[in-house]
Amino acid sequence: MNARDRLRLPHSCGYLWAARAAAVILALFVLALAIGHGGLPSLAEQPWSVRVIFLGGAVVFAGYAIGWRAPAVGGWIGLAGLAVMNAGEWAANGRPLGGVFPLLAVPCVLYLIGAWLVRRHGPGCPVD
Repeated sequence: MNARDRLRLPHSCGYLWAARAAAVILALFVLALAIGHGGLPSLAEQPWSVRVIFLGGAVVFAGYAIGWRAPAVGGWIGLAGLAVMNAGEWAANGRPLGGVFPLLAVPCVLYLIGAWLVRRHGPGCPVD
């Protein structure tokens, strides 16, 4: 292993593990919110825009899970889910999601950066 490899090693690993950690933290945060509000609402009683937002959220969290083994695929799936969530909000209220919802993109972007580094420089982690 030369000096260039040692410099490269932490980068892809760091981005991928930061994405994984952020995904777990955000999943726990959403779970805590759901429990704190008495559980998830009945989607059958919700307007279509809320159903679309929940569908997009499920896709985002599926992207987080897929990103553990396939970071590029998981990152793109997560961003697609966030786009679905924003489309539902935009159609209902004429504006994108605000508050903490943009933070849902953080693990996706970190997955994509880590995957790009692995593709460009080769695997640098035992789990890549």
